[in-house]
Amino acid sequence: MAYLGENGVKYEGMRVSEAARELGTSPLDAYIMLCDLSKNAGRINQYRYSTEEIIQKLSREPNVLYMTDAWIEKKGVQNPAAYDCFPKFLKRALEGRGESMPLAIRKMSGAVADRFMLADRGYLRPGCYADVTVFDEAALRAGKPNLFDAFGVTGVFINGKEVLKDSIAQEQALRFAGKAMRAGR
Repeated sequence: MAYLGENGVKYEGMRVSEAARELGTSPLDAYIMLCDLSKNAGRINQYRYSTEEIIQKLSREPNVLYMTDAWIEKKGVQNPAAYDCFPKFLKRALEGRGESMPLAIRKMSGAVADRFMLADRGYLRPGCYADVTVFDEAALRAGKPNLFDAFGVTGVFINGKEVLKDSIAQEQALRFAGKAMRAGR
């Protein structure tokens, strides 16, 4: 469980099966009880739903792109993918466990923009928005995944505005850097 509201704090960080054991019921009944407890507003993180073998195979497929749908929440257990999804794939590329670094970066930028028809995104060229991530290769190599840390990332620019400087979020800049956009042409 990632978050179940004020009445469910003791279950945060548990798997549904662990909560079921504590509640003395089946995982399905525990899940329903936890939904009721949170008034159906709880969050669950899907941990360990992939293996090294799956990641290894998929990372070498030309049509597979890198993304995350994770975000930071105000309360509860955070999804580690909000912090280290991209650093993990960059680390794999540096260690030779994925594709090359240029291809890994392409799968995080231009290839995503191309697939979702996001005009003026994903590339560093005149006329494109300046969305840039700055990373330190040594820090990527030394980083430990799944520790709620965007290891190796030292700077981020969104639409040319610096929103992460020396690994510290620039709250005011971040608040106004993004832009709503429509996918497709």
